[in-house]
Amino acid sequence: MRLANRSWLPASEDSVLAQTSHVCFDACAFETWFALTNGIRLVIVDRETLLAPEVFEALIRREQVSMVFLTTALFHEIAAARPATFEGVQTIIVGGDVLGPGCVRRVQRASAPERLIHAYGPTENGVFSTSYDCRQLTPAATTVPIGLPVPGSTVYVLGPSGDQVETGVAGDLHVGGDGVSDGYLRQPQLTAERFRPDLFATGEGALLYDTGDRARVLPDGNLDYLGRRDNQVKVSGFRVEPGEVEAALLRHPGIRQAAVVAVPRGVDRALVAYLTGADDLDNDRVRRYLRAELPAHSVPGSIIVTDRLPLTPSGKIDRQAIARRSTARREYSQEGW
Repeated sequence: MRLANRSWLPASEDSVLAQTSHVCFDACAFETWFALTNGIRLVIVDRETLLAPEVFEALIRREQVSMVFLTTALFHEIAAARPATFEGVQTIIVGGDVLGPGCVRRVQRASAPERLIHAYGPTENGVFSTSYDCRQLTPAATTVPIGLPVPGSTVYVLGPSGDQVETGVAGDLHVGGDGVSDGYLRQPQLTAERFRPDLFATGEGALLYDTGDRARVLPDGNLDYLGRRDNQVKVSGFRVEPGEVEAALLRHPGIRQAAVVAVPRGVDRALVAYLTGADDLDNDRVRRYLRAELPAHSVPGSIIVTDRLPLTPSGKIDRQAIARRSTARREYSQEGW
């Protein structure tokens, strides 16, 4: 219920919230209970409408939607195709993956929402743990921070010893507060691995959840997301974090979405990047850009520009489907999914 707090997310009795999340996605709980506890109208959006930008824009106008949550993948698609879709919408919340600053700026210019919030949080901490108001984003920013804790939540970046790391130092992201679960049902071993006593809390029995994500604290106190700890792969003897490669790709102004997977190549593994973006997106130019941004071993051996990337039922990029296709095919094409 901490997320129903209007001090975090302003709303009035005239507000209209579009429910875009699948019922199996934790964001659906936020949409439902925020509407019910604040007495505002909830408009349920079916999947076919959500995936058709023109139809979704018409629904927003017809129902006078003032608040909406979108997964990052869907937001990127709409920002590229119809950035003025959100004209009149007061609050846009985006979360679930690395957010491209170019897409944020495109929507801010075309739709001018009062608030565009980048939200982060695992299901184990009740939907959202942190949020960042994108009005703070500077013109020179190449990443979008995940922000500060939402009301009722705590966030710590910890080192191997369990102590908080210094500003700017990468560490393991842990979340705590009122939204943290007690653990996994009938999975005591997994619960012990991911939940630990919150030594920073003043009360007894408080827990911290180890998200498995890496982050650092920026000088202004906001959190910068650095990718998954458990997604590291070895390529030519070097450890590579695909999430860092994706983040670098999303800093390119012509790239809308990016998914990087590691596929078998003899006894080794190779990186394959799938991209969507501008019509003139060129593989060679993208590769030259990456060579200036990343170590040589982190530059994907194959870069595939495609019309769209597959999505899960909850609207996130389906990296498992991408990995299965990449593993099954020796030759990569530009055809869609």
